[in-house]
Amino acid sequence: MSYLVRAIIIPAIITIAYFYGNMILEPPQQFPTNPGINQNEIRRVAMLLNNNGTPNEYGYLKTPVLLLTESSLSTYQKLRMKKWDIVDVATDEFYLSASISDMVVLGRIHINFYDYKKGISKTFEKNILPFMTPRMSQTSYRMFNSTQDDIIFEQGDFKFEIHNIDNKVTAKYHQRNITISSPADNLYVNLLWNITSNHEGIGVVAPLDTDKTYFLYNFKYPNIPVEGIVKIDGNEYPLNYSNAASGYNWARGVWPYNTHYWQARAQGHLETGKRFSLNLGGGYAHNGTREQATEDSFHVERFMYKLNYVEPKYNYSNPNSTWTFDCVGKALPFSECHIEFTPKQMQTSSFSLFVFKSQIRTVFGTFSGFVSNEQGKKTRFENINGFIEVDVAKW
Repeated sequence: MSYLVRAIIIPAIITIAYFYGNMILEPPQQFPTNPGINQNEIRRVAMLLNNNGTPNEYGYLKTPVLLLTESSLSTYQKLRMKKWDIVDVATDEFYLSASISDMVVLGRIHINFYDYKKGISKTFEKNILPFMTPRMSQTSYRMFNSTQDDIIFEQGDFKFEIHNIDNKVTAKYHQRNITISSPADNLYVNLLWNITSNHEGIGVVAPLDTDKTYFLYNFKYPNIPVEGIVKIDGNEYPLNYSNAASGYNWARGVWPYNTHYWQARAQGHLETGKRFSLNLGGGYAHNGTREQATEDSFHVERFMYKLNYVEPKYNYSNPNSTWTFDCVGKALPFSECHIEFTPKQMQTSSFSLFVFKSQIRTVFGTFSGFVSNEQGKKTRFENINGFIEVDVAKW
């Protein structure tokens, strides 16, 4: 390469990287809306992608029946592949959410914690170099049935593990153990899940852009019976089946460079003592013309109840103000809701490395309101702990 070419190209690359690295990321003042979504349910066991690397069908799922394999992806799609696993656990006292991700160019660990009674807040972040990212399975077909879906990451004294116990699968339940440990940060989490074979979840296959090569395949299991312990900064939180519930979020997808989305999660107990959870989300950066379902739903014990399209309303300039959520879609009969979220504490996480940049706003608070199933039966709830997360990224 000649000196003249170097003199032009190298400064140009540095300038572009500096410009993108210093861009301010802001969530949209209003997320895309599409209340006309018909809420298509995917039920049959099948391959997620066709030979062109695009989804065979868009919609929502109660069980992870779709199989995703790398062989269906183009080289470009493999470079844009993003994978994450998120574990959360909640009691009336606290909420903790911990994620591990592989974005090809970088891996990330992100942990948020909030104690509602003591007002204790903690955020933990760790970047993982590309050649050290954990092995994260592509498929959700065997989500709890195989050690191939285990995640084991260790770096120094830090540990993040999600694995089946001796690959134990019975006709009644699956067992899975989660360990997160960082002595330097006074952090220790040990969870044991017992998931019945007929435990329903909520998944979605959604487009992320007008280009069909971009998609999200996401599956969540809320209301998981859990026992164990959480230790943070000298505070201990024992967990058992009566005082706690846990959740698992598995996601794989091919993402465009510019993305944004929001999600709302809540877990707790109704006055009857039954486990209850909310799962709302959307706002992906696409025009919604091919979107066939949302992940908006609620769980009572092991059963999932699908909601119509949920529209969020919030004050863009003041994320600590009250959020409201209303079911405005008409695809499902009687699936209505009105939910209010009262913020308690906000945590902001930002990351910037040349052309790669992200910002995550996590607002912890409480949810109150009502939801109804397709038969019109209303479930009312009050002051259920949870969070809203708004994520904006360029990578």
